[in-house]
Amino acid sequence: MNYRSYFKLRIELRSPLSIGDSISADTDRDVVLNSKKQPIIPASSIAGVFRSLEPNEDIQKLHFGYVPINTGMDPEEAICAVESKLKFYDASLPEGDGYAVSARDCVALDENKTARQGAKFDFQCVENGSVFIGYIEAESKESADYVEKALQKEISLGSKTTRGYGRVSVSYMRKDFDFSSELEDWLDFDMFCGDYGSKWIKPSNTTATQEKRITLTLLQKGGLCIRQYLTDPKEVKDESIKELKPDYGPLSLRDGTPVIPGTSWAGLFRSHIAKVLGCGSFDDDINAVFGFVDEKKSISQKSQISFNESMLQSCTHKILTRNAIDRFTNGTKDGALYTEKTVFDGKTELQIVISKASGKPPADTKILRALCVSIMDLAHGFIAIGGLTSVGRGMFAVESVRINDKPLEAVEYSLLEEAICNG
Repeated sequence: MNYRSYFKLRIELRSPLSIGDSISADTDRDVVLNSKKQPIIPASSIAGVFRSLEPNEDIQKLHFGYVPINTGMDPEEAICAVESKLKFYDASLPEGDGYAVSARDCVALDENKTARQGAKFDFQCVENGSVFIGYIEAESKESADYVEKALQKEISLGSKTTRGYGRVSVSYMRKDFDFSSELEDWLDFDMFCGDYGSKWIKPSNTTATQEKRITLTLLQKGGLCIRQYLTDPKEVKDESIKELKPDYGPLSLRDGTPVIPGTSWAGLFRSHIAKVLGCGSFDDDINAVFGFVDEKKSISQKSQISFNESMLQSCTHKILTRNAIDRFTNGTKDGALYTEKTVFDGKTELQIVISKASGKPPADTKILRALCVSIMDLAHGFIAIGGLTSVGRGMFAVESVRINDKPLEAVEYSLLEEAICNG
């Protein structure tokens, strides 16, 4: 042991982070907390992400170590484990920094936008903007250089990363010690409080050549109905308060910014692509691109297409009181009066990323063509997102399209197909 290198990571959330715990006190899956009841990013999650970035198994073993698990091998070989040259530490929130944890209320829908039986669930996430500080320790210069190279790649943390969660921006500081000349300095160094003697380094995070990033600038053409309920059935109502409180409103961040989650976008495009191709939403070709989980057979495949969360900007909030009308008597139905808060005239961006999954072929060309058709149908108002789409909610106009940050001349199918399928 004659060398040590330390990395101090600054991990800023660009989208909500979902790292679940086994505890389900408030939701079906609460975020992981430390002893101070603050969210953390476990070291195992960070190590797993960095390991997954390396496709070469021999290089993985060299830096991350391994434990043979083949029970059929020779007993002497079976205990020949290799220790990792990299040590990862939990990433935690700096003292005094604020953060926000919100609950996402979800339900799986079938092709008719009807809730599936037993598919209702909710989970907690740490909202974007929070900053975590983590550490990596390397025992060799080769492993330290490997970490620095890995930091140049874009990473996502936690679950649902192909649906807009866990996008992060990482910057770092590095401190190296050569024990042949800096042993005393190393003994005085505190990884958690020591002076790294440098400014934060921001990696370039260049786009991988096998990825296609489609960025749509969207203009809202009607109200939006992706609900989060604003009333608490346990709340004691004060009859002296005359302020009108909505029963539900648009899904929003804690600061009030309305959002369209990546899960909603993925469901919309998956369903519409299936209709364009004349097949079911869980056809084998659809599953190969959008991913799937088969709990009965214990098999799964990660999605090759990712949808980021969209935040609505410059929108107008409106409170509407509605009721249901009996079609026979033309009178109001008993108990059918409710108040909703919705948003109009917003502007947002949707980013769709098509990538080559590890060991898998690129997305099927017919799926990509159907994706182009779906984008054009969204632009022309033939499909809408969220609920109440039959009464004009969830419609958007596509103002512009960029492919890997290169703008298209116009929103036309021929240009989309050329850039996405052939470009």
